[in-house]
Formats: sequence, structure tokens, C-alpha cells
Amino acid sequence: MKPIFAVNVDDKKNTADNSGAFRTATVSDELTERYEVACDRELGTVNTELDESLRRRYRTRTTRTLILAAVLSGILLFFELVVNHLIGGKTIEPILLIVPTAYVLALIAYLLVRLLRSKKPTEKPTPAPVAETEEAPESIADVERLIYEAFGAPADAARIDILYFDYKSSPNGEPAIRKKGKTVEFINMDMRIFRDGDSLCLADLDARYDFPISSVRGIRRERGAFSLLFWNKSTPCDSGEYRLFGMTKNNYDNVLFGTLHILELEVDGETYGIYFPAYELDAVKAVLDA
Repeated sequence: MKPIFAVNVDDKKNTADNSGAFRTATVSDELTERYEVACDRELGTVNTELDESLRRRYRTRTTRTLILAAVLSGILLFFELVVNHLIGGKTIEPILLIVPTAYVLALIAYLLVRLLRSKKPTEKPTPAPVAETEEAPESIADVERLIYEAFGAPADAARIDILYFDYKSSPNGEPAIRKKGKTVEFINMDMRIFRDGDSLCLADLDARYDFPISSVRGIRRERGAFSLLFWNKSTPCDSGEYRLFGMTKNNYDNVLFGTLHILELEVDGETYGIYFPAYELDAVKAVLDA
């Protein structure tokens, strides 16, 4: 069987997957450019907000560290001046006064700087007013909607994960998927699934793929140790409708799961497969049975 959204790495120089024969449309250059502009604008704002959040966290950690050092220094000063010197009458070593005093002064100076900066008004660039005849900038969601409309995907088309991977040929005809240790690793591609006449269709932001309904031979279930590179649903993988599938995350934030399905198709005497996680089975069946 030949997996469609997968790359055969028998030849290490090969980077093309097996979907080319089913690709019926690609995104226009115009929409690609508009999508890149929207991403640059929105993701640039997200990165700026993230940088400011990281700076705030750094300042908080610095303040806590200095306060802790100042408290310890104060205790040391008290011990030296009161307990040791006044009661014991011993001579105080200069270093035991200089170091704690320096920490206390450093804290006072830092807090004064923080206070002065907090009172200083932060100047933010004023966005240019949008003229009455000028349309508001397109958002990422706006351009994505236009791309899917261009591919003929209905507005209510289900959004599903399709599994993408590298593999090598094996003697039994099944793809030998690359593993990391004992776990098979997949990239989960976000796609829209819908039916157009006698075709089962999948579309992402780059292309549309058509598969004749008449070529479908069934859906096969596979069990094993699998992982997803990331989780792209709004509901956590172990909550809501996904709770029944027993998914967890490892230390690298990869999603671990144990069941996947393969939609098998036969085209021109060749058997192909579309791999998807178990939690997408109902969405695939709904389109096939429509």
C-alpha cells in the first residue's frame, strides 16, 4: 500500500509525497501573498506581546532575587551588629558589613529605578486612521476563508487532522514508518474534508485533493505507540470529546495515542492509504456516507 500524504525516503534526496496524482487545484499567488501579509502583521503583534510578557517575568524574578538577598543581608547585619558585636564584643570583619550593605543598597536602587519607570508614560505608536474609503486590513482568518472558498470547501466543512510522515518500502508491501525509539511519529496536517459530487475532497491552505468515492475500499484500524508533533485543537487532548481516546502528552509536549485509521483506496490497480487519528473517524464516515 502507498500512503498518500507521506514521503518515501528510500531515496534520501526525495522530498515529494505521493499526493501529486490527486491534487486538483493549488492556491493562487495572490491569495498566498495576502496570507503572508496577514501572518506577518498578526504574528508580529503576537511576538511583540510575548516579548513584553517575558520581560515582565524577568523583572519579577530579578526583584524577588534581590529582595531575598536583601533580607538575608539584613539578617546577617543584625547578627553582626547586635548579637555578635554588642553581646560578644568581638571586632566586626569589614567584609561582613560591606557585602550585606551592598545588597541592600542595590535593592533600594533597583526599586527606585522601577518606580521611576513605572511613572513614566509609555508611548505607543498611534495606529494610522483608516480612511472611510479604505478597508480594514485582512486577518489570517479572512484569507483562510477565501482560500477554502476558492477550493470549493463549504463553510461548514469539518476540520480534521491528516497524518503526514516519512517511510521506507518493506518486503510485505506495507510502509515502514520512521520511529523514534519505539514510537511512530506523525505530523498532523490541518485539513478540511468535504464531498463534491462523486469525490471525497481534502483541502489545506496550499491545495485541494480529490479522491473518487468509487475507489474507497474501506477503513482499517491500526494499534501501536504513536505520537503527534503538536496539538492543534482548541479543546485539550485529554478533555471533552477527546477524553475517550486516552491521549496524553510527554515531556516534549508531543501527543501520545494508541489508535489510528487508514482510509484505503484503489486507483488504477494501486492501493493507497490516507492515515488519520481515531478521533477523526466520525468526521470521515460522515462525509463518506453523505
